Amino acid sequence: MDQVSVIVSTYQRPRALGCVLYALSHQSKVPAEIIIADDGSSLDTKKIIDLWRDQGLPVTHCWQEDRGFRKTAILNQAISATSNPYLIFLDGDCIPLRHFVRDHLRLAQRGYTVAGTRTLTSERLAQRIELENEQISFNSWRYWLLERLRGNINTFFPALTLPDASWRGWRGNQWRGLRGCNFAVFTSDIKAVGGFDESITGWGKEDSDLAVRLLNSGLKIKSGAFAARVLHLWHPEESRSSLDKNDRHLQKTLAEKRIKPIVGVDNSVTSPQ
Repeated sequence: MDQVSVIVSTYQRPRALGCVLYALSHQSKVPAEIIIADDGSSLDTKKIIDLWRDQGLPVTHCWQEDRGFRKTAILNQAISATSNPYLIFLDGDCIPLRHFVRDHLRLAQRGYTVAGTRTLTSERLAQRIELENEQISFNSWRYWLLERLRGNINTFFPALTLPDASWRGWRGNQWRGLRGCNFAVFTSDIKAVGGFDESITGWGKEDSDLAVRLLNSGLKIKSGAFAARVLHLWHPEESRSSLDKNDRHLQKTLAEKRIKPIVGVDNSVTSPQ
């Protein structure tokens, strides 16, 4: 399967986004399309996207006005903007390692969504990557071991890859394993459940709500452990002011075994730039 789109969510972090686009441009399997789901960033972000587009990277910029944290709405715009059959979701501060796209495609399977994993960085390493333009896509196991010993990452050997196998589906009903910063799904499957629920605003639980509804629709979750890993750059903690409200929404989705969102992808209007 060659026709895959990577949807990258971002807001006001152009240096990190530039690192992500560099890593996507140097994948062992470059995606057919990259869609930036931009929740109202300033022109600095657009300049980074235009720079990579001018270098031939297949980037589309979906943007919406900054009216608070509305990640679900801009992600639905990005979903509506693609015609490719498979989607990989990535946050704009999560750098994909060299075989990220290849691994996701290798794990793709009808009836499943793939939950990728992440390695967290220290503030020191994040600054080196963003401010000093340190590229990590091709680094060896020695580099990762040293950074682990220095306390700059929270896992050993993040580039270690294991093949697809039956164990990846053993916890297929565990919705907590799916994070919005790194997962993949067939386009038809995410559209069948209406995409993200745009009634969820503010930080938190939008990915859990989607995971629950995908499971309620009959899909299972496949583990992407030891494959398709991203390096999640350190950042200050987001405001948790909406977390209680969004958690109540999630609990209602669980209790009602809901499949469709309150406001879904069919209500979105794409705004490409």
